[in-house]
Formats: sequence, structure tokens, C-alpha cells
Amino acid sequence: MMKPMLCACTVALSLLTSAAWAGEVEVGKDGMFAMTLPEGYSYDNLNYWYAAPDGKVHVTPRDVSFFTDADYFKEALDAVPGEAKTQPLGKSTLIIKEEKEGFNGPSTLYFIDFNGQFKKNVGCMIRFSNFEGLQGTQSPEVLKAVASVRRYTPFMDFPKSFDKATTAAMSTFMNTGLYAADGNTVFGQVFDSKGNFVFARLDLEAKGSFFDVKSSRIIDKGVQAKYVSLYGDYVFYIRGDKGLWCARKDGSGAKMVIEDAVDYLQVRGDTMYWCNSAYKFMKVDMTTLVSVIEGKTNLEGEAISLQDSIAEVFEKEIYYPFMLDEEWLLYQDDADHESLHLRHLSTGTDIPVTGYPSNGPIAYGSGLYFRAKQGETETLARVDLSAPSIAFNESEDSFACSYPKAEFSGKAVPTQLSIDMEGYGYAGLSQGRHVSQWKDFSNADAKWEDCYCFMGPEFNIFLSYGSNGKVSSIRLASSAGGISTLPRLD
Repeated sequence: MMKPMLCACTVALSLLTSAAWAGEVEVGKDGMFAMTLPEGYSYDNLNYWYAAPDGKVHVTPRDVSFFTDADYFKEALDAVPGEAKTQPLGKSTLIIKEEKEGFNGPSTLYFIDFNGQFKKNVGCMIRFSNFEGLQGTQSPEVLKAVASVRRYTPFMDFPKSFDKATTAAMSTFMNTGLYAADGNTVFGQVFDSKGNFVFARLDLEAKGSFFDVKSSRIIDKGVQAKYVSLYGDYVFYIRGDKGLWCARKDGSGAKMVIEDAVDYLQVRGDTMYWCNSAYKFMKVDMTTLVSVIEGKTNLEGEAISLQDSIAEVFEKEIYYPFMLDEEWLLYQDDADHESLHLRHLSTGTDIPVTGYPSNGPIAYGSGLYFRAKQGETETLARVDLSAPSIAFNESEDSFACSYPKAEFSGKAVPTQLSIDMEGYGYAGLSQGRHVSQWKDFSNADAKWEDCYCFMGPEFNIFLSYGSNGKVSSIRLASSAGGISTLPRLD
């Protein structure tokens, strides 16, 4: 089913934390275990290992060997000549052997016998190498790192809070992404003289506490562009209700790129995401997409197939999908009571955040704010993302993760919610309140005065409504307090 648009204008964890330790890294190819490295170890992109501050000691987490069979584990241990040192390691047993020669030079091999703790893994082996000898590979810091190996879920590392830029981006996105800005150049909606929407480039100039439009160029007439996104020399957008279009940032060359793209366009890093007509979440590499747009060919001189480069992220019908970063996706699962979910894309780890219809989520600090029904009232709700409950079930060899139950304000709000970079929220009315007062947000009569559709560091853009309920003007509010009206373009 189609979800209602949010903006009225569309109607018209780490368990080991210490200052002396570096961040956790996943170990093992299945990404199900983690190890906390000593402070100062840095990643070497060329060799795929982490190196000690002096560059001599190395560990390659992705090459850590996990054994699912006890006999194979014993064979691996026996294959290393020399004496073994054994010591307890919590519920596990640590077995240390020295490898005098190896691909990476002399190494210390750490075998960890899990002693039946995990159904699918009986033990593992970790190699710390040192090109100049074994000194340093059995230091207290290394031994502590080895001792930190444990079962892992990405939710241990999920951000405990979000920055202002994420809040602003989510506010713009959840209100259909009508604008994008590159400094003082804005791409988005204006009116023509007849009151029709026009997609345009606007070059702004600061004058005191106000912004004026210094120059402009119409990109696409007679349509409403949604989910406007910038990448390289291009601006991308969903045109009307269907089709991914692009134009150059100078405003020229508007054309369709992908026909089956209808909603929720977002560029994160070097990947573009969107929903197709079946509301399946799709992606494409931006380098490939730009190469196709520019007519480049592959090494054999053949045209690059865009269709072959498009991939489905996972098999679900979803809404409000927002990439919080390059790994974490927040989305509404249509089949799961329209509840909000968090998904770690590279591992596929996925949990529900709510268990009921939840719409238009926006993160601010450690809170996730969204709309939900409490009885018959459409109201605001908040979930604290800073303290997930994470428990490992040894018999099932899996984690159970959950977030605290939501708080509800109980006061009626309309469909639109925005939170700006200073933490002020708007719910249809022109008067904003700080998000710390979110339980006081109220718009019981569903009046529409302003609809904030873009939040940025220097200015916000909002649509003002007349007494007839239609958009009367598009206005820009600078962070210095000045409010100006965007001109009409023909």
C-alpha cells in the first residue's frame, strides 16, 4: 500500500570501553565475532591488516580462522610445531604457540578453545605477526586484545547519538526531499507566475540577516521534483511520481536515467538508493551510474549496462528507508505492522525498533522521534537509541537485541514534523519548540501555517499556507533571523 506523504505540499555498542583501547573490529569472515584492538593500532589499506604504532606488529582480523569442527581445530593446533602455553580465558582456554617462520614473518599464534560455548564454533586462531622477531606479540596489550574476542552483533556498535547534520538530512528527507544545497546554491522548488511548481537552481547571496537570489535557472518545468540529491557534477531527483532524472549542476541537460524509480531517493557515499514501483529497496554504484550518463564504455569498448548494475538490497516492501550512514538503514517494514526496523546491510542483522505503525522517523541526539497512534490520537513518540538491550543465547548461538519501549506525548499532531540543526521542531505551525519539549508539541486542529521542507546550517526553507489551505509562498529563513520569499520563475 502507498504510504501518505509527510509534507502537506505534496497534497497541493561496545561492551569493552576504555580510553586505552582502540575501536572494535569484526573478526572472522562471518562477521559474528569481534576483538578490541590496543590503542594506536591503525588500518593499512594496502595490506588489509592493523599495525602497531611502531609498524612492527600486525594483525589481520579478516584472516582469523574459526573452526566449526573439534577435530579440525585439534589438527590445526597440532600442525604448529613446538611447545604450547595454556592459560584460562574466562569460559574459554587460551593456547599460545610460536610460529618461527610465516608469510608475514615470525608470529605468535593464539588458539582459543571456546569449550562448547557456541553451537557453530568450537574455537579460533589469531595470528599476530612481527617482521623483526617475536618481541611485542605477547605484550599485555596484545593478550588483552585476544582476551576480548567474543560473539558479536553490529548493534553493539550502533551509534549512541546522531549529529545535527543527520537530523537535518532526515528532516528534509522525511518531508519528501524537496531541496538540496551545495553551499549557497540551492536546487529545489519555486513557483511560476501561474502558481505551478518549477524545479530550479538558485544561487543565493547573503545580505545582512537575509538571503537574496542572485541568479537562477529553471531545470524542469511543470513538475514537482522529490528527493533531490547531489553527487559530483550532477543533481538527481524523482520527477513527479515516477522516474529518476538527473541534470548537471549548472541546470542543463535534464533527462530520465531510471524509469522504475518512484520514491525515497538517497545518495550515501558512492551508492544511490531508491524504491522501485514495488517498493523494493534498490541500489546502484554511483561511478557506474555517472559513466552511463556520460556515455562512457567499458575496457572492451562496449556500452555499460545500467540495468545489469542495479541490485535489490533485500527482498522486502519497505517505506521511509533512510541510510543513517554507509552501513545502517532505518526503514518501515510493511509486512511487520508497518513498524520501524534497523538493519546492518553488510551482515544482514535486522531488528524491529517498534511493533506498531510508525511514520516519518527523525533522529535527534540519542532519540528517534516519529508519529504513531495512541488510541485514536495521531501523536509523537520517542525511542531512546542509546541503550539497546543485547543478550546472547548460548543454546541458540544467537543474539537478541531490542530497544526500550517508546514514550508517547499523547497530544495530537498533523502529518508533518521537522527538526532543525538547532534542535527546534515544527509540526505545521509557524511557532517552533525545542525538541526537548517534544511532549508539548500540539496541533489538534491540524492547521497548516508552515511546512518546513529543508533544514540546513545557514538557512531553512519552508512553505507558507494561506487560509484556503494552499501553498501561498516559499520562504527562506536564515540562521541570522531574516526571512525572505523565493521569487517566481517563468
